[in-house]
Amino acid sequence: MVSGMSDLFVGRRHHGPGVYFIAAGPEMKIGHSADPAGRLGALQTAASQELLLIHTIIEPDKERRRRLEDELHTRFAEHHVRGEWFVFGAVYNYAYDRCRQECQGRPPLASFIDRLIRENRNE
Repeated sequence: MVSGMSDLFVGRRHHGPGVYFIAAGPEMKIGHSADPAGRLGALQTAASQELLLIHTIIEPDKERRRRLEDELHTRFAEHHVRGEWFVFGAVYNYAYDRCRQECQGRPPLASFIDRLIRENRNE
């Protein structure tokens, strides 16, 4: 991924406790955290490619976050790769639509993500 792209997501309602969508090449992680941006940093430390926080569904209640995460894992089970990682394209459409609704109609870097999808289809 292009260096520094994750910085462009700051301030777009992606800070705060919730269920997050983090992209890494052809895969996307669905997880929950009280601090998704901090979780992104922790994951980035161990990742060989730059990770990108696509969206966070804000949910302050920890138990509700866990239930929503479980529901999303079930919803995308047929696209499961391993752990909390899923096929990027299958999950991105959902995350994009949620972001469009919750971020006042401004999905982050839609053209960049569309290009990423096309590149991953060609691998």
